[in-house]
Amino acid sequence: MTQEPKEETIRAYLKGGLSENERQAFEAELSRDTALAESMALIRAEMAAAEWLIAQENRALFAQWKLEKQNTGANWSMGKLFILALCLVLVAGAVWYFQQKQPAPPANPETPVLPQANKEKNPVVEEKSDVKLPVQRPAGRNYLALARQHYKEPVLSTVRRTPTDTTKTPLILAREAYAAGNYKEALGLLEQVDSSRQQAADFLAANALYHLGKYPEAETKFENLVTSGSTQYRYPSEWSLLVCRLAQLPARNAVFEKQLDDVLKRPEHPYFQQAGNLKKDLKKQ
Repeated sequence: MTQEPKEETIRAYLKGGLSENERQAFEAELSRDTALAESMALIRAEMAAAEWLIAQENRALFAQWKLEKQNTGANWSMGKLFILALCLVLVAGAVWYFQQKQPAPPANPETPVLPQANKEKNPVVEEKSDVKLPVQRPAGRNYLALARQHYKEPVLSTVRRTPTDTTKTPLILAREAYAAGNYKEALGLLEQVDSSRQQAADFLAANALYHLGKYPEAETKFENLVTSGSTQYRYPSEWSLLVCRLAQLPARNAVFEKQLDDVLKRPEHPYFQQAGNLKKDLKKQ
């Protein structure tokens, strides 16, 4: 409480005179108000002392009755016996009440209250389906590291000047920047390449994008080279396309699984052995 605690509210609480809502509000305030808790402790002690004095007085009256009975042999009046019995019942009831009404200690605010687990779980109904779903791979696997392990660097000697070149063209400068690890610079130079060397520029740009972690863009370029029927860059692009999708697992799981299975069904494929090794590495993870 922000103001001085009211004695009548505390006494009403200790005697069970508050309604359920009032009691809950009082106990909530009690758990955070130390002044209120101290006041209640004093009042409880005072009430307990009063009850103890009543008990002492009753015992004294009882002892006096026994003494008078022994000395005079007179019977105690029925009225006094009734009052004595009533007092004893009240004392016993008060003692029981205070034992039952001890408030729980305030909860430690630093201790989190954990929700109880629901013991009754609804049974899971499994629906049968004839549709074969793609394998859902766990997200915790390090697919990026596996992609780097199976990635094949392009053979830069195939991205060379034509016999008619007398100076370093943007394509040659881009190849040199790529070899030095300057992938952004290589991409900028590749934008200046003329259409006669477009496939070579696209192949080198796709690999630069892969190194920069731009896997969706690299995947698009590699896929375009595969579908365009490029004689020189088809198979390297096809393998790099698979590795790009591997780096994006589990998001690209469906197309990755299909492409990997297609390669494994073709023993004549130049990357058939690498695809088998990749399949084994996936099972190890």
